[in-house]
Amino acid sequence: MVKAESLVSAERTLPHNLEAEKQVLGAMIRDTDALHRVHEVLHESAFYQPGHQTIYQVLLELSAKNFAIDLTTLSAALEQRGELNAIGGPYYLFELVDSVASSANAEFYAAIVRERAMRRMLIRQCSTIINEAYDSVDESEEIISRAEASIFQLSQKRAGRSFDRVGKYLDIAIEKIQLAHEKQGAMTGLASGYRDLDQMTAGFQSSDLIILAARPSVGKTSLVLNIAENVSLTGITAGIFSLEMSSEQIAERVLCSQAKVNLKHLRSGFVTKRDAALLFQTADRIHDIPLYVDDTPNLTPTEILSRSRRLKSEHPDLGLLIIDYLQLMSTGSKRVESRQQEVAEISRSLKILARDLHIPIIACSQLSRAVEKRDDHVPRLSDLRESGAIEQDADLVIFLHREPLKGSFEGEEEEELDAGRQIHYAYKLIIGKHRNGPVGEVDIYFAREYTRFFDAAVPTSDDDAPF
Repeated sequence: MVKAESLVSAERTLPHNLEAEKQVLGAMIRDTDALHRVHEVLHESAFYQPGHQTIYQVLLELSAKNFAIDLTTLSAALEQRGELNAIGGPYYLFELVDSVASSANAEFYAAIVRERAMRRMLIRQCSTIINEAYDSVDESEEIISRAEASIFQLSQKRAGRSFDRVGKYLDIAIEKIQLAHEKQGAMTGLASGYRDLDQMTAGFQSSDLIILAARPSVGKTSLVLNIAENVSLTGITAGIFSLEMSSEQIAERVLCSQAKVNLKHLRSGFVTKRDAALLFQTADRIHDIPLYVDDTPNLTPTEILSRSRRLKSEHPDLGLLIIDYLQLMSTGSKRVESRQQEVAEISRSLKILARDLHIPIIACSQLSRAVEKRDDHVPRLSDLRESGAIEQDADLVIFLHREPLKGSFEGEEEEELDAGRQIHYAYKLIIGKHRNGPVGEVDIYFAREYTRFFDAAVPTSDDDAPF
């Protein structure tokens, strides 16, 4: 079988621009400052011609040794390596310098060289993908996952300076301070729709990875859905990766939450005329809100990355992504040595995604059973299940915690109570980590019958409760 790369090389020459390469090297020989500027942008592999790669290597070596750089020292270094004749001899070096009128344009030509190099890398990556599709014994999903990862890694090879003057960022910080002062405590980030939480966090900040953690069946899904509803009702696009529940189940929860109709009645068919009218009215009201759901199970980080970038391209105003929940993800790789390592890779990939899309990402996470073995049952950062990397990568960790009120039947689930008895809980959100703000806790009220959380100061009458 003929390999894809050989087909590419046989049919077409790989992208390059030799004149731009010459301009870059000539400028580096003439001007040490140009050498440093170019070095921040280009790797030696960016040069197409092998001789140009060699010259670039030697220039960097001379610079690292703090040697003077000119035609004489460069020729001597190349001759010492036995490569002077291979690159074209002293006359070729003279041509490089003579062709450059000014070193001021070095970065412009370096950008051209780098752009051609990126195209060559893309062609090689695609060739590798084609060859794997022909020859690999792996499942197609694993090949696709590796392909997405390789293309994404290529997209992350950005040009840019290693350092920026701190004053540039001080200016940005001052602008934020002035904006916060003008708003007098208003949101600087994305509002969750919960007053007390937003006051403590100033909203969910762009590029933040937010972990919402709790034990099973406490209400994680309900809370993140409520937040997504609140965001999308303001006209901002929100996306949910529901790895556990179907899109239909999500829609039912959103409908009951907004209509304030008992979810159990909806599913059993025992809906009153009043409730039916509310459901129809609410469905009409929220039908076109920008809330999107992907219920594909067992997604890998690269699949979530790909789908998220596509959603962002289709909806540039995407303001929030939710993953429900983190432990249901897998890397799809057979090379992962442990579940802890796998969760660490997943956590890190979500943080990278948040920074790449410049939006907050909320990932639900399970807590370990250790929290139940303590007398107070209050969660801690060490309770985050399966990996300490979750704590490290997260910018904000919120625990959803509940405690039975006095007179309730602790240790029994509502479904197990058949004598008219019902457990009543006090709920709170505990901020266990806040990279750029305070930690603490806020009370919150949960109307379990229609899976809706409210601010704690809520009227007891459903009719008066906030919609």
